[in-house]
Amino acid sequence: MWIRIARIILRNRTTLLVIIALFTGFLAWKGKDAKMSYEYAQMLPESDTTNLEHLYFKDIFGEGANVFVIGVKDPDFFQLEKFNAWQSLGDEIEDIYGITEVLSVGKVVNIKAKHSSRQFITKKVFPDTVQTQEELDSLAEVFKSLPFYKGLLYNDTSHTYLMAVSLGKEVLNTKLRLDVVDSIHHEANKFAEKYNVSLEYSGLPYVRTEISKKIKAELAMFMVLAFIVTAVILYLFFRSLKVVFFSLLVVAIGAVWSFGLLKLFNFEITILTGMIPPLLIVIGVPNSIFLLNKYHAEYKKHGNKIKALQRVIFKVGNAIFLTNLTTASGFATFILTSSNILVEFGILASINIIGVFLLAITMIPIIFSFLPPPRRKHIKHLDNKLVNKLINMLVNIVANHRPKVYYTAGAVLLVIGVGITQMHTTGYMIDDIPHDDPMYRDLVFFQEELGGVIPFEVMIDTREKNGVFDLKTLKRIDTLQTRLESYDEFSKSMSVADAAKFLRQAYRGGSPKRYKLPVERERVRIARYLEDAEKSDSLLNSFVDTARQITRISMNVKDIGTKEMEKLKADVRKEVDQIFSPDQYDVIIT
Repeated sequence: MWIRIARIILRNRTTLLVIIALFTGFLAWKGKDAKMSYEYAQMLPESDTTNLEHLYFKDIFGEGANVFVIGVKDPDFFQLEKFNAWQSLGDEIEDIYGITEVLSVGKVVNIKAKHSSRQFITKKVFPDTVQTQEELDSLAEVFKSLPFYKGLLYNDTSHTYLMAVSLGKEVLNTKLRLDVVDSIHHEANKFAEKYNVSLEYSGLPYVRTEISKKIKAELAMFMVLAFIVTAVILYLFFRSLKVVFFSLLVVAIGAVWSFGLLKLFNFEITILTGMIPPLLIVIGVPNSIFLLNKYHAEYKKHGNKIKALQRVIFKVGNAIFLTNLTTASGFATFILTSSNILVEFGILASINIIGVFLLAITMIPIIFSFLPPPRRKHIKHLDNKLVNKLINMLVNIVANHRPKVYYTAGAVLLVIGVGITQMHTTGYMIDDIPHDDPMYRDLVFFQEELGGVIPFEVMIDTREKNGVFDLKTLKRIDTLQTRLESYDEFSKSMSVADAAKFLRQAYRGGSPKRYKLPVERERVRIARYLEDAEKSDSLLNSFVDTARQITRISMNVKDIGTKEMEKLKADVRKEVDQIFSPDQYDVIIT
């Protein structure tokens, strides 16, 4: 069969090159539209329980990972000029396309009860521009008398203050997110430079954006480095620039094919599919080395170029085909998984590996059939004493020391088996980021000052319309939040119970001592005050669904790794089950 294939390839050289050129041109045209994926890598299967619970939460409360956080640690934060500049920074960021809301110290609202008309009035604590330092000091005291914001927007002990920037759906998982994040950085850096303060950045939109930038840059770097390393090795081995150029041309065409096929399958460039071009270089170059080495060896025997190329195909073609087939089959096993990102990688990797083989087995013989035969310096590598000595030593070991080979392999396998038993799975949100990277330092800052940046949600279904406002439910929520305060891994939690405390504080005159859950009589009266507010943008709307049946407790958690996170979720589940009876409530932790 391979003899027939060799004849077909060498007798149809021009036709095959034209077909390859046309197909490559088509895939290059398609590949130019290949797009980076800006969504978080979905590793879980679509039918996985955790994934379904997360999607259920998003359907009710929307995307929870859409907040970009800016932090500043400054004892002089409430200095007039600086504070007004912070106010202006929030306004400038809010004007950026794709920003839905900016929440900062300067934009907080206070609630006051207007008993004559039985309604709550919301009013900004700080005006757009504060006129005097005395006015600012007075308003700062009012702000700090509102426990609702403590631990949420500021840490009074360390003088850390936050600005939370919410991104809209239209930019969150698209390329536009990069421009939005860059614009936020640009505006924030102007403030930092003017007042000589250090700003810290975090939140999942920021982390995802920075990681996607690094992935894009490093994929390009991997491509360049792979080409350089293989080019150097090829030249040192064959001492021929022609061999280097055409060997790399084969894998370069394979890389073009990979992007074209990615677009044809309507896939996006992810952290896995983006690794396929460098992977093809590593796998494809050995194909060229095997073919050219055999070509030189055959030519050295009889000096007939066409005969040597024909023998290359039918003598080496089968071995290379089986090698590439087994490699492609190994990657194809990812297709059997339930993770979309792994399935896409398996499909593209397996097809492209076979594609690179087809390019090598056709292009190398065809191209070198048009080129002059190799000169003596090009085949000098066949007489390399060191290489020949090493090969002869391996042949001797295999032929004459088989028991030793078996014992050695068994011992190595035993050691590997012991090592495998010591392995454990874990993962961090930014575990691939060096510890001296600004993104890692920012994460540490937010974890130390405010308890983390990774969203952690507890969703509670009361199974009854308006069941969220039942006083027993509010007390249970408050009890759970109190218990969660004992966990160092969590930031301050927020819930409808906190909103109820805030409303009671307003109802009872605004004293911080009144920041408690209302008794039943107060709850009924407060509910009357909220009748009109519920028709508009109520403080409660971000914590409850439209039927007032489902609510959530929102907090952030430190990046503690998957193993510790599983243990933490199990501990929280125990707390939940003790407080919320499974007969009365459905509780999801996500």
